[in-house]
Amino acid sequence: EQEDKLIDQLVQAYGGSHLKSMSSLRLTDKYHSFRYGQSHSPDEVNMVTYRSAVYVDFANQRKSFRWVRGTKDSYSTQHQIFDCEKGYQIDHDSQSYNENTNMTFPSADRRHLYYLDTRLVLLLDKNREQVNFLGQTQHQGMSHSKLELEVEGYPKMFFFIDNETHRISKMQRPHRREGEHFSYHYSD
Repeated sequence: EQEDKLIDQLVQAYGGSHLKSMSSLRLTDKYHSFRYGQSHSPDEVNMVTYRSAVYVDFANQRKSFRWVRGTKDSYSTQHQIFDCEKGYQIDHDSQSYNENTNMTFPSADRRHLYYLDTRLVLLLDKNREQVNFLGQTQHQGMSHSKLELEVEGYPKMFFFIDNETHRISKMQRPHRREGEHFSYHYSD
């Protein structure tokens, strides 16, 4: 009962019936990260610009993900699609594609939809039976309810739900290194 009540409050805080009737979603993002490997100059930190676009068709379980890394002088691209049954990597330079047997609907976007709390609310709502209430906790000085979600195709996720706004403040998932985790923080 506690899990259903919290998920109902989440869904209402994120748009209620409008959220649940959403048939598709598009997310575009631009962000910077440190360059892998050695910098061009020891006195300078190299930053790389990333641009991504994710399109999700919920009704048909299809997803398209495009990713561009670098600048106009030196960049690389990646395009992946999942067509409800199979995943594909598309190479626009060679005008070819390859089937990727390891790709699934959850993995086709390289976890970029974890950046969007709205998507996570839909995931919680759709998988209510796999949600566990872990009690109350403090996060940034505010009272939060903590939920755990473990569903096939996704890592185990922990959600910190603000008890006043009924919105997700934070989500954590395990890192591949034992004992470490990724934290995603959400705001208005």
